[in-house]
Amino acid sequence: MPAPLLKEARNLQKQLSAWRRHFHQHPEIGFEEKHTARYIRRVLRKLGLRPRSPVIKTDVVADLAARRATKTVALRADIDALPVQELGRSAYRSRNPGVAHLCGHDAHTAMLLGAAALLKGHHDQLEVNVRFLFQPAEERPPGGAQALVEAGVLDDVDEIFALHVDSSLPLGCVSSCAGPIMAAADGFEARLVGRGGHAASPHRNRDPVPAAAQAVLALQTIASRCTNPTEPVVVSVCVLEAGTAFNVIPEQVTLRGTVRTVTKRHRQAVPRLMRRILSGVARSAGIRAELDYNFYYPVSSNHAASVEFVADTARQLTGRRSAYRQAEVRMGAEDFSLYLEKTTGAFAFLGTRSKAKRTQANHHNPHFDIDERALPLGAALLASLALNRR
Repeated sequence: MPAPLLKEARNLQKQLSAWRRHFHQHPEIGFEEKHTARYIRRVLRKLGLRPRSPVIKTDVVADLAARRATKTVALRADIDALPVQELGRSAYRSRNPGVAHLCGHDAHTAMLLGAAALLKGHHDQLEVNVRFLFQPAEERPPGGAQALVEAGVLDDVDEIFALHVDSSLPLGCVSSCAGPIMAAADGFEARLVGRGGHAASPHRNRDPVPAAAQAVLALQTIASRCTNPTEPVVVSVCVLEAGTAFNVIPEQVTLRGTVRTVTKRHRQAVPRLMRRILSGVARSAGIRAELDYNFYYPVSSNHAASVEFVADTARQLTGRRSAYRQAEVRMGAEDFSLYLEKTTGAFAFLGTRSKAKRTQANHHNPHFDIDERALPLGAALLASLALNRR
């Protein structure tokens, strides 16, 4: 039988959906979430909370202090959107061209506002202080978490939790695991520099385009032939830029992409392997290779006791043991990992897949959407993680 707090949250369904749809219609990319931050502040003030002065302009942090509490639990939501054009046709689709909430951060923000509303109503029952952390720029390395950690926002936090909606999980299913749950994420830019000229005379030039094609394929051998197959590695070339005219061999081809790893040794090995492969391809073509490699977010590694608490809370809240399932490590990444290096905590997924609502599209897909019936459970779960902590 569902807990009373979940019933309260379900009574907030219309408000949660309204909040989420407002954010969905007005998406903003990382470090530019000015409207989003103003809206969050306005809602928190109406709830009787006092947001702090921002640390990095668009963050919103507010505290709910409990009487005689000595511990603080932080609840975090990321608030930024992606620089992608939404192709969905919902009535609440993005009004900002080329920017859209296609990873669920609009839902995360709405759920944390819901948790704040629920906890404000149960203020007298709290035995821990609660910090509501609305973080900008999760999608834009170096991300907002690093700046907030450096500013000391987590210095007095004993435990931190976050939920991420997941279109691959059934509606209402909560999933997490102890240890690594999300990979480290790094980025690269490779340049293959040749000698451009007329396309009708390739023998007089040093064409970097065939070399770039070979490089894209050769880089895939890092995962298939150069690293331990029991420890996942992903190398994805996502941008290839070359030339501006149909009859001109370009001087340079640029490759940009991301690398995902789950072990420190692979994280250190991949850039070395990339340089070796790119150098070999370039030499065979008589051109030059350059590589800029950036280390971004480390592995997100959950703490076992916090994960167990999430699992127990989800089951108690819903009255169903099946409400929680064990997760496997994913090759997505999160700057929440920086919080988990600073203090104990857990990152968990909340299922939003629904065939009836057509919410099976993958994250970052231009048709991505969620089943909003998941919002009350997310709000109630976040609130319960603070309300039940002793």
